[in-house]
Amino acid sequence: MKHSRVAVRYAKSLLDLAIQMKTVERVSSDMKMLSETCHANRELSQLLKSPIIKPDKKTTIIKKLFSARISEITISFIEILTKKRRE
Repeated sequence: MKHSRVAVRYAKSLLDLAIQMKTVERVSSDMKMLSETCHANRELSQLLKSPIIKPDKKTTIIKKLFSARISEITISFIEILTKKRRE
């Protein structure tokens, strides 16, 4: 998702939740780390873009790779994105 209206809505919802939960800094660093990792790892980026791979498989892979390093809010956000096919 580039800068579409949908992307902005998802980002705003995540920011609102992070503000409410007082975890803005943590969520921000999580998102930066995920972005940098996807840019650095072509295979991961292709996996997330692939329409062939089912959302639940993508979520499982993301959890295995990042659950120890990112917050539960960020994991939940990624789950929502993949279920809605908005990776």
